Amino acid sequence: MITQELLSTILIKPALEDADELFIISGYASPAFASAHLEAIIKKKKRPSIKLLLGMFPRIGNLPLNHKAFQALSSTDFPGSFECRYNAQKPLVHVKAYSWYKDNAPYRGFVGSANYSRNGFEGSQIEAMVLHDPEIIKKEFDCLWNKGIDCRESDADKLVSVAINEFEEQKQIDGTTDGTVATGKGSDWIKLSLLADFGETHNKGGLNWGHRDKRELNQAYIPVPAEIGRMGFFPPLRRPFTVITDDDKSLFCVMAQPKVKDGVIPHAIHTICEPISGKRSRSVRYIRWCSATRFHTLVCCTVG
Repeated sequence: MITQELLSTILIKPALEDADELFIISGYASPAFASAHLEAIIKKKKRPSIKLLLGMFPRIGNLPLNHKAFQALSSTDFPGSFECRYNAQKPLVHVKAYSWYKDNAPYRGFVGSANYSRNGFEGSQIEAMVLHDPEIIKKEFDCLWNKGIDCRESDADKLVSVAINEFEEQKQIDGTTDGTVATGKGSDWIKLSLLADFGETHNKGGLNWGHRDKRELNQAYIPVPAEIGRMGFFPPLRRPFTVITDDDKSLFCVMAQPKVKDGVIPHAIHTICEPISGKRSRSVRYIRWCSATRFHTLVCCTVG
């Protein structure tokens, strides 16, 4: 039984051993975690194909935001390397299974309790996984995959809309929710300026961070004042999270730039994959972030 180093053992090492396809059945999953997983492998000069079957749809937290983020992963951020389908039939699927293939042949498989999410692989609770026949997992995956709905299809958008309406109707009936969405600590919204002092844009910081020497031109960050960083509104340092802009674009970001005097208090929101400025420049007015259990809205000033 595997209870330690799940992320490395199950999601990283097989790729470093040249396994090139990963088939996942997971009850719940996080698009931010999927993005971080792919980025970690790509940094090792590997680029496997990942197919995710999300089994507990539509009971995933922050459904509208996660749906858009999965679409962005499949269409924009990692086209050809990531695909996601929803299990839209009964019964719902709470299985967690991972099947690696190498050169079209079964390579290594795992089943257990860990969802494809940060809570599953790096959370505070103990998760357990065991080795299992990758071919058997793949057969079950294929059965579910062939019945699933691609997150990029219009049918998936319709299913999300229906699920949201049913959820709202249920709240009106009994006044309760399923507990997957909460406001977290402090306020439900925070206003962050995208400008430097005196109302000017940063020369080589903020939205223009990528214009420093040896930086990726499309990188950017949004400064976070220390007093806001201490509020507990944002995720912890270096934990990836999903950002949705007011024009429905998905970004994957982390909290960063702690200062010595403040210890672990973050002072900026950094982009990971998708730029906020640069060649895909956009005016950011509303940003919403979601994690596994929390949802907030950030109201930001408009630039340009």
